[in-house]
Amino acid sequence: MNRNKKYKRKEDDVILDFIILVAIKLTIGFIALVLFMNLNGRSQLAPTSTEDQIGNYVLGGIIGGVIYSPNISIIQFLIVLLIWGLLMTVTDFLKNTNKSVKKMIDGQVVYLIKKLLWNQMDNLSL
Repeated sequence: MNRNKKYKRKEDDVILDFIILVAIKLTIGFIALVLFMNLNGRSQLAPTSTEDQIGNYVLGGIIGGVIYSPNISIIQFLIVLLIWGLLMTVTDFLKNTNKSVKKMIDGQVVYLIKKLLWNQMDNLSL
C-alpha cells in the first residue's frame, strides 16, 4: 500500500509541474501581448487592418501551441515572442512610413457607395 502512495505522488507531481509550466507560459504570453500593445501605441486588440488580424492569428497560434507543449522551454518561447514582436513592429513601422508597403499589406479601399450611388459589382476588382 505504501508503494502505491509513492507512485501516485509522482504522478501528482508531474501533473502539478505541467500546470505550473502552463501558467508560467500563459503569464509570459499575456505580459508580452501587453508590452507589445503599449510599445506600438495600441489601445485594443481588435484588428483594424490586415496586419493586425494576421498578427492576432499568429500570436494565438504561438501562445496556444507553446502553452500545451512541454517540449518547448520558456527560453524558446521568449525567443519566438521576441521574433514575432520585432516582425510586427517592423511591419507596422514600414506600413506607417511607406504608402506602397501599406497598400501591399492592407490592400486598396473599395468604395461600395460613391457620390451617393451604388458601385456596380462588376466594376469591383476582387
